[in-house]
This record gives sequence, C-alpha cells and structure tokens, in this order.
Amino acid sequence: MKPVVLKLLRHPPFLLPSIALLAACGICHASLRVEVVDDTGAVHSPFLLLVGKKAGTPSPGTLSVNAGTGQIALANADEATNNVMPLPVSSLQDAGYMSVSDYTGETRTVRFFEVDSIGSGAFLVFENEGTGAPFTYVNNANPNATVSNFRFDQCEITYNPTIDSGANLTSIDALSMPMHFEHFLGTHPSMTKIGERRFYSSLESILGKFSAAMASTLKTLWLRQTAMK
Repeated sequence: MKPVVLKLLRHPPFLLPSIALLAACGICHASLRVEVVDDTGAVHSPFLLLVGKKAGTPSPGTLSVNAGTGQIALANADEATNNVMPLPVSSLQDAGYMSVSDYTGETRTVRFFEVDSIGSGAFLVFENEGTGAPFTYVNNANPNATVSNFRFDQCEITYNPTIDSGANLTSIDALSMPMHFEHFLGTHPSMTKIGERRFYSSLESILGKFSAAMASTLKTLWLRQTAMK
C-alpha cells in the first residue's frame, strides 16, 4: 500500500531541528498547519480521525483545531463519553495547490487543517474499503492492532503554543498504513524542508520478510538436524 503523506508547516520565527521530536521553538504563538496528501491511489479516500486533549495555559487550556471550510473528525479525550466517526481525507479543506509525490511520481491534491492547541493527540488513518468507516471512537476507546479486523495506523501529534514545544511525531504503532512525514519552515510556495520521516514498508512486505526469515531459520535447523544423524 502506498503512503499517506503528512506535512507540517510553521511560520517564522519557528526553528525546529528535527522531525524525531519537533521542539525547541523560540517564540510559540502561531498555529500549526497540518497538510495531508493521500498518496495511496486507492479508489476510496482513507478515513482520518484526530483525537486529543486540552493543552496550554491557563489550565486546563483548550483543544482547538480549525478545519476551515473543510471537515475533520475530532474526538475530545477529556470528555468521559464521546462518539466520533472518522471522515475521509477528502473531507479536509483543499489547499489550492498540488504536490508531486517523490514515491509514486503522481500529482496529488494537498489538503489541510490547522491546530491551535492539542495535548496527548493521536492522528489515526484507516483504510477505506467503500463500506463505511470501520471504527467509531466511543468512550475513549482506541482501535487495537491485536484485535481490530481492519487496516489502520496512528501517530502522536501534540502541539502546545504556550511553551517551547511543537509536534511530537515519534510514534507509528500498527505498521499497517505507510506514512511519510515532512516538516517545513515557511508557507507555500516558499517552504524549506527541515526534516522528514517515512515508513514505506507495507504489511505484505513485512510479512514477506518474516516468512523468508522463518524459512531460512527452519532450513538451517533442518540441515543441522540432518548433519547430526
């Protein structure tokens, strides 16, 4: 499966050194623009769900996400009860320009939303098989890679504009939906890439490597056993 591309854009004076832990900005007061590019080439646009808590000062802060003229599924994990269904990536606002994938070579639509503040956030992406959303976020229950019978993946996305922090995108859990993260300084078209992280191995390729490793191990064990006879 081809990747979903997540782009982070921040305006000066933000200077962030790496994508592993996006932090150490000097003056934190602007929003974080998150651009999403569906590079899967699938018939149906993948589903997206953003989960988070309040962040910022004064306590308890706020959970503030701006979808502009688009729509985003946002679940407030501070609430004891919630019932939120993910929406297709195509529901996000169109950025008005395209992006050429360095993975597929295809020209893709860029969509976006803006984050003013979000704590303990998770960006979840689900495969869309055309039969409706496979998951609903109910009472703070996240999908589980060990029991869920659908393809999904998630990463952390936390942003607090009141302290020296940015977005933490270090967690890619289910290894099921390939993702490519890029971090930019500036705005389109004058953007400078200052970091990226990608994971392109599909579930099939991971299982293939596992099967090959197991076959090699079993062959070695068989040869050893044969030699001992």
